[in-house]
Amino acid sequence: MEEEKKQGPAELKKFIIAVAAALIGVVAIVGIAFSAFFRLSDSGRTNGAAQNQSGGDTITVSYTQKDRVVPDLAEISFGVVTDAKEAEDCLTQNSTDINQVVLAIKKTGIDEKNIQTNGYSLTPRYSYTDGKEELVGYECRTDIAVSGVSIDKVGTVLDGSTAAGVNKIDSVRYSYSKYDDAYSTALTEATSRCRALADKIAAKNGVGVKGIKAINENKEGSASPDVYNSSMKLTADAAESSTQAAAGQIDVNASVTITYEIGK
Repeated sequence: MEEEKKQGPAELKKFIIAVAAALIGVVAIVGIAFSAFFRLSDSGRTNGAAQNQSGGDTITVSYTQKDRVVPDLAEISFGVVTDAKEAEDCLTQNSTDINQVVLAIKKTGIDEKNIQTNGYSLTPRYSYTDGKEELVGYECRTDIAVSGVSIDKVGTVLDGSTAAGVNKIDSVRYSYSKYDDAYSTALTEATSRCRALADKIAAKNGVGVKGIKAINENKEGSASPDVYNSSMKLTADAAESSTQAAAGQIDVNASVTITYEIGK
């Protein structure tokens, strides 16, 4: 019994050493496994990027082509404003003036279908004295829009209508009868410029354009300059003078964004 007790501590020491060695081995194996895992993960990310670059990469290019055209049509908006003490007299006078204006417009060669009444109002007018309100009369206004006026007739229509009774001009807006054709031309140019830019960018990166993945057309409205500022009232002298129409130019802008697929 005494001999077994002497051997006990030695055996325990050997057992502890064996366990420690086993733990060290496990840690080493785990470390190797983690190291291998991270190397494989890094390798997977690198390969994935390489595949994307060679098979699924894209570039997106935008371009806006800005052209200008000379307008050939106009739309004129004006009105006849009459004042009278009695409402009936105000309406009668306004109606008479409008009939004369429409007749004068037709005499310039404008088709009746291009003449539209788009506003009509009768408003009482008051004066205020010592805090007291007094009805002093009425104001009647009729608004007319004339569309499809050729540029060479704008001055004639304005002169004839003001002589017939128009005393308020709101605006003269210009347009181009072949705007769609001009826009199509600008769009074609914008598309061509996008491809040229895409080819240039791709070449600098050692790849080529393989095809179109997506196209987005961004339409922009064309500018329509006004001859007169809105709410311009004509004086007697202005009505007698000859009107010169300066049409200027209209912007035709075509904007496109194209996404291209690239690769080697």
